[in-house]
Amino acid sequence: MGASSEPGAIHINLTKLLKEIEECGIGPDRLFIDPQAVLIEDQDIEEEGKELKGSIASTASGSGAASARRIMKRGDGTVRLARDAPELAPYVGHAAPYRGATIDRLEEAYRAGQTILLEGTQGSGLSIFHGIYPYVTSRDTNVAGCLAEAGISPSRVRKILMVIRPMPIRVGDPDGDTKATSGPLKHNTTFDEVAAEAELDPAELHTAEKTSTTKRKRRVGWFEWESFRKACALNAPTDIVLTFADYVKGGNRKARRFEQLTPETIEFIEELERVAQAPVSLINTRFPREPDGTNDLRSVIDRRNWTARSPSQVSHGRRETD
Repeated sequence: MGASSEPGAIHINLTKLLKEIEECGIGPDRLFIDPQAVLIEDQDIEEEGKELKGSIASTASGSGAASARRIMKRGDGTVRLARDAPELAPYVGHAAPYRGATIDRLEEAYRAGQTILLEGTQGSGLSIFHGIYPYVTSRDTNVAGCLAEAGISPSRVRKILMVIRPMPIRVGDPDGDTKATSGPLKHNTTFDEVAAEAELDPAELHTAEKTSTTKRKRRVGWFEWESFRKACALNAPTDIVLTFADYVKGGNRKARRFEQLTPETIEFIEELERVAQAPVSLINTRFPREPDGTNDLRSVIDRRNWTARSPSQVSHGRRETD
């Protein structure tokens, strides 16, 4: 349904997208791009680099600037959408009704009784409306905002999965810049301290904990119960997904069943369920990084007890913090 990590593919970096399409070998039979997705231009990336990277340590992906142009430059012919890029024609379609129209494809899925998974972008605490301003992103990152961008009615949602990690993160501050910061962490710590507490190799954490966009090292803090409560209030999750259980205790990497988790981890999970009033249904005990790119499914403890789905409904994945 989309061409980027954002719901509904609101923004597209054309160069990066075409590279990913080629590397992944994805054809038009598997990828539909909505014709109204806006293209991120070089000027958008440059503008964010000048205005935001040095003040709030933005990733400077250009999404915010592209959104601003889409609003402010309506009607002057300078805003390019996916339907205006010849390179995307196989995925968009050449004329209305466009084959990539998200609403049309969703309607087909509803009628066929298919299951739809919508993954939200970034974390609840980065919402431009509900986050700690100005250290926020350019959109509402909570369930309601994600559904609106994707064109999905809230009445179609069956499950809301809120994904959390035991140690919240933010993008690292620019090297050598003492003024720019990506925002506060209530209980700042380091990955060295996290590794010591969990009995893990700190070098492994430092290697893994880099941002996907900027490749900058991440900042980390201890769990923030206040932020978790707020995210639960904003998203009303039906289920919690706990990732990085090994960051609580490294021994969790060997767990294959819930009762094999360490006592500290089980206590943490029980408190999560009490606060959220929702079960922790999926637990990731580690993120295997095999040389050949394969994944070990035994790293997920599945506690789901879901009833049969109703036709034409949606499951929504929502990250609590990023």
